[in-house]
Amino acid sequence: MTLEEAYMEYYGSQASPQPFLHAVSNLVDAAASADSGSHYILISGLPGSDFENVARPSEETCSDCPLGENDIASCQNNLLQDVIDKNRRNRILSVVWTGKCSHGGLRDRASDSVGSTRGGINKELPTSCFSPHSHLHQEAAEQAIQATEYYIDLIRGGIGNAMFSRLFSLHPTPAIVLVLDTTDSMDEELETLTHVVGNLLKKHSRASYPPAEYILVPFNDPYFAGQVVRSQTPDEIYSALTQLRAVGGGDEPEYSMSALRLALHYAPSYSHVFLITDASIKDPEVFDSVVAMAQAKKIQVTPVLTMPLTDGGILGRSNLPVNDFSRFFARKKRQLPSFGKYLELAHRSGGQVIETPSDLVEETSKIFEAEQYYRAVLWRGVDIRYTTEIKFPVDSLVSEFEVSISGMVNAAVLTSPTGEGYDLSTYFASGDKQPYTVVVNTPYLIQVRLNMTQRQRDVGEWTLEVDPSGVTSVAIYARTTMDILPVFYRPDSVSAQPSLQKINGQPGKGITTYLDIVVTGVDTARLRSVERAYLRDTEGQELLELNFPISTPRRNTYIPFPIQDLTNNRFSVVVAGKDASGNPFRRESGVVWEMTESLLEFSLGRDVWGYPGDILTIPFTITNTNGDSSNTYFIEANDAKGTPIILSQRRINLGRNETVQLNLETNIPISDQPGATSTIVITATSTKGDTSYALAHMSVMPTDRPRLRKRQSGSGQYNDFTPPTISVSGRSSCRNHLTPETCNYPWTVNLHIQDTYPGLLRVRYTPNSQGDPIFTSGIQDLRVTYASTCCSPTVRVEAWDLATNPASKMIDNGDLSANQLSAGAVSGIVLGTIAALILLILLIVLVEDVLQCVVTVVLLLLVSVLLPSRVIYQRTDFQTPRRRSQKVLTSGGSGKLDFRVILPSL
Repeated sequence: MTLEEAYMEYYGSQASPQPFLHAVSNLVDAAASADSGSHYILISGLPGSDFENVARPSEETCSDCPLGENDIASCQNNLLQDVIDKNRRNRILSVVWTGKCSHGGLRDRASDSVGSTRGGINKELPTSCFSPHSHLHQEAAEQAIQATEYYIDLIRGGIGNAMFSRLFSLHPTPAIVLVLDTTDSMDEELETLTHVVGNLLKKHSRASYPPAEYILVPFNDPYFAGQVVRSQTPDEIYSALTQLRAVGGGDEPEYSMSALRLALHYAPSYSHVFLITDASIKDPEVFDSVVAMAQAKKIQVTPVLTMPLTDGGILGRSNLPVNDFSRFFARKKRQLPSFGKYLELAHRSGGQVIETPSDLVEETSKIFEAEQYYRAVLWRGVDIRYTTEIKFPVDSLVSEFEVSISGMVNAAVLTSPTGEGYDLSTYFASGDKQPYTVVVNTPYLIQVRLNMTQRQRDVGEWTLEVDPSGVTSVAIYARTTMDILPVFYRPDSVSAQPSLQKINGQPGKGITTYLDIVVTGVDTARLRSVERAYLRDTEGQELLELNFPISTPRRNTYIPFPIQDLTNNRFSVVVAGKDASGNPFRRESGVVWEMTESLLEFSLGRDVWGYPGDILTIPFTITNTNGDSSNTYFIEANDAKGTPIILSQRRINLGRNETVQLNLETNIPISDQPGATSTIVITATSTKGDTSYALAHMSVMPTDRPRLRKRQSGSGQYNDFTPPTISVSGRSSCRNHLTPETCNYPWTVNLHIQDTYPGLLRVRYTPNSQGDPIFTSGIQDLRVTYASTCCSPTVRVEAWDLATNPASKMIDNGDLSANQLSAGAVSGIVLGTIAALILLILLIVLVEDVLQCVVTVVLLLLVSVLLPSRVIYQRTDFQTPRRRSQKVLTSGGSGKLDFRVILPSL
């Protein structure tokens, strides 16, 4: 798989670093680095790296801690001093527990083992009853952050800024995803959309922040199968559209939900997805999976229905004159009255349904051409049938807001805080000065945008009065740095440490639940206060007031969620307060949740992997969270790419609070390339109609490790997973130059960097005092010299090859070799030599032959003076050291040094 092909697996690539970086953070947090005072970042996560300085299975590393009150001890200073001096690491999987450091805490099973030490060294929480080394919690957390940042920076250095931004969704604008019905009745729409994308080509190059990506997923009868086209520019999308032909249709079903499911798998988080079709949903069994994927990835789905409106359409406009739409009767597509699921999909994902006849598709398609940005919801309502007055605050953090009205209206008047009114249904003649930007204005859709950067006097409460003709939906979005992202959690009572685990689906009735209201941009927003938080139902009515514990805004606020006070209604979360100037603000969640009576979880975690051709059996659990009654659930499972899934049971009856493990079976197609990904979605619908879901990410592994998957950098393709090697061929010493007064002394190190295949791409120094080395990309053997002063005696050297494999080496010029010992080490050797000579003299006194005594003393003195290189230091266990200590003794420092004198035979 080339790097360009890897773009197709965007979501998979995005998910892959998460467990890896989480493991890095856990490793640093649990390691003894903080205990030993070491601040070096472990690089054991890099390819080819290994753990260094690991204690032997029989080597003791910890001592017992005295038990405190209720058998709880803070357990400080329980690492053996020898372990600290040598920065030894505990072997985690050890057959012999005697003298080893346990995890510690109330739930530590290891501490009950025969011969194990009491106490522990974990520092995961700032509470001593769960973390014996809680006093080091903050330091360990900071080291974990540093290690995570280091590994992220390694990824960035290897793949470049552009791909790095895509990998971690750092682009300032969302992706545009077009899911297009290409059956025969859509020929006019296809032609129009091709023209619109052609306009995007011109706008893309001029835009300050064009869309992060363009994705096209066409579908037809009888299956959704179509090649997914994606690019960072509209060129490839335009080329693909010009090659499409509107064919087929008739009585065969076009699977719009299956195509949308595929698009959601490939779409980055927070994308804007537009589904363009004139047919109702023919694969409803996939609908719940589509909703689950859209909600999990925070993707707004906007169905654009290009359909005859003689049947009333999705919004019920049965009162429209038939003769207005007589031109549509010749269309071949059979029309079915059931389009309501599109409305539900749009509302639950934060989007909006748009209906238009085909002759207005070009005008409606201007929504694709308008500048895209991440949209916060100021207010949203569906099923508006009567004249409604909507009041919404526009705060000082809003740079632009958009009013979108879908459905026919008799009037729509927007009034500013200063009393200035605008009739949004008015058509402006060409050349007229407009107080706002018109995105779209048709009888069926009105979208306008108001730039607030030059209208600070209009910060405050706005009013929109809508008089619908039929059924209308209204959405008011904002471009702003401040938004809310509600996340649900439940307590984890099984793990070694108490924690809150994220609910990756819907909140369940009967489960103790916490709501984390994340306020983005709170660090720079300078909000004055948060006054209230509440739940709002789909009809716009307040459901429940939430007990917001503090008025001071912060990034994360955890609230006990009152499950018992909430019915099974669907709801959104609303937060209101005051900005820095005292103006009111309001934010509403884009996602609409519903209370469910079940909980689905993948038993082995949400990351699944296998090899091409594998048949996978994946266990999952379903729990009836209703403590009052039994329930029956209907289970569905879907793969984003349409691979068949077999369930061990599709219907199950569960008693109160009962949990059952089930299995699903799927296969990885033999044609799948290593690195390919997919998404597995399980849904469980109760007899009451509520649906819970769980998602798993599936990856295809290389069949011939470590060299199989193709990587691409520039124009080449490489089968390589082996990192470069970095070795030191010589360096000058900083001996006697490590004090502030003498550290300006220069030092150099000669480096030999090699990569047999495919060759070196980049080398970087940290700190960088002279600039990175310049060389021809693809070189296999590189010799460079790094120079600095002894004020900076360390340097980290990093290298990447053309396949982006990273290598890293830490060079510490305070880590002196035997003939470059520090002043403290030399002093220790001299004092030890003198002590040994005194002992020998005492022994010689007992010898009768005085002359032999004198000769022996002289020879010993000569040995101590002329053969200093034979005086070596080593560890107290008298084993040959694998590498010398990195500890540097400076002025005022202290340390422990063991040595022996090797004498030549006399």
